[in-house]
Amino acid sequence: MFQMVVALVRRDIRRQVEWARAETKRQVQQGTLTAGFAIGGALAALATVVIGLMALYTWAAMRYGPLVGFALVGAATALGAVVLFWLAFMRSGRKPAERPEMLSTDPATLKAAVKQDLAHESTALLETLKQSSFGPAVTAGENALKTSEQAVRFATDHIRSGSRPSLLATLAIAAVLGLVLGRRVAPRQPH
Repeated sequence: MFQMVVALVRRDIRRQVEWARAETKRQVQQGTLTAGFAIGGALAALATVVIGLMALYTWAAMRYGPLVGFALVGAATALGAVVLFWLAFMRSGRKPAERPEMLSTDPATLKAAVKQDLAHESTALLETLKQSSFGPAVTAGENALKTSEQAVRFATDHIRSGSRPSLLATLAIAAVLGLVLGRRVAPRQPH
């Protein structure tokens, strides 16, 4: 029962799971890229510290010789570290993809699915009853309903388009039938 509603909910769950997988994959890729830039920046900073210490040592040892060369190498690695750290932490992150809409929470969609389910289930139930031992009663009830609808339609058309005597005759027949059927159906009172 309610196969359409279950299918609608399953589709929503499948779409939500697909969205979550894609979003997780995207965020892992973004995190990996950020970590790579951060590691590169950390290595450049470490190299800057090592070169800076070597430059300080050399300056102290030789007063003004190779110090200018070490300073340029240190400045270059420091600039590389700044650029890599900026790429890792200051770049604008992409917004997550839009989450798919939940169709099973939309009242109109849910109502349509329930209507389809109920129509399918009532048709299946009616067919099952027709094939069971109640079949003749169900068929007779359907035939009686069709016949009574035709009789009402015929009487309505006759009253609308008929003459005054035929209208009075129709009302008299309806009154007599009502009395006869009312007496048969009415329970008898014990005296």
